[in-house]
Amino acid sequence: MIVRAVISKSEKDKNKHQLLIEGYGLTQVMRTPGIDFRYTTTNHILETQQVLGIEAARQTIINEIKYTMGSYGIHIDERHS
Repeated sequence: MIVRAVISKSEKDKNKHQLLIEGYGLTQVMRTPGIDFRYTTTNHILETQQVLGIEAARQTIINEIKYTMGSYGIHIDERHS
C-alpha cells in the first residue's frame, strides 16, 4: 500500500527523476511503466526477501547498517560485510 509518493529531479542528471515512495509495494513499483527496476531499492527487509530473495535481503541489511553508521561518521570495513 503506497501512502505517499514524491517525484524529484535527480541532482546528477537533470533529465532523470527519482520516485520516493512511503509505504510498501515493491513489486508494483518495479512493474510501473517508466521505472527502471534495476535501480529500485527499499529498506523493508521482509518485502525485499519475499520479492528478490534472501541474498537481496542480506544486502539490504548491510546497506542500511552502513547508511546509519555513516550518518554518524563511522566507517565499516568491507571485510565485515
